[in-house]
Amino acid sequence: MIDQNSHQDEPKTAVSPYHRASGYAPPAYLPTPEQMERAAALRHFNRLYVYIPFGIFSSLVLLTVITLFAGMFIVGSQNAISFISALADISVVLTTIPLILLGVLLLAGVAVFYYNGRSTPKQKYGRIQIFLWRLNNLIDKLNNKTTAVIPKSTKPLNASHGLSSYISTFIKTIINRQE
Repeated sequence: MIDQNSHQDEPKTAVSPYHRASGYAPPAYLPTPEQMERAAALRHFNRLYVYIPFGIFSSLVLLTVITLFAGMFIVGSQNAISFISALADISVVLTTIPLILLGVLLLAGVAVFYYNGRSTPKQKYGRIQIFLWRLNNLIDKLNNKTTAVIPKSTKPLNASHGLSSYISTFIKTIINRQE
């Protein structure tokens, strides 16, 4: 049995003061409680699986650099000095390439945010998140409609299969009696 009250709450929109003043900005989107829970879960996931590993990796790199500098001042043999020199060269080359790429991406990101930020008001959630929430609501509506329509459409199909089974059994029974 399908519960008609089990559908998801429809999201609401709120008109921002910026929209009323200029007539330019779209109305702000208020997500459903389920979407708010998913946003909190995403923040928790990022904290646990992105920020903490990044912090651990950064700490290891910092520890390597400190060890390199400490070894540079403590060690006195020629082999140790050449090893430290080679390690320093490798670490400089391997960190320079990603830093150059990061710098270029950072400048491009600043330009994009500046260009997009001056024409839209500040909202709590981004456009992509709102688009995905709206897409999720559309999928939920389709799911609810499908759940409501499927039993109605399978009833005639089951009846026709039952009728064809009855007719085929009836014909087989008549043929078997004549023989």
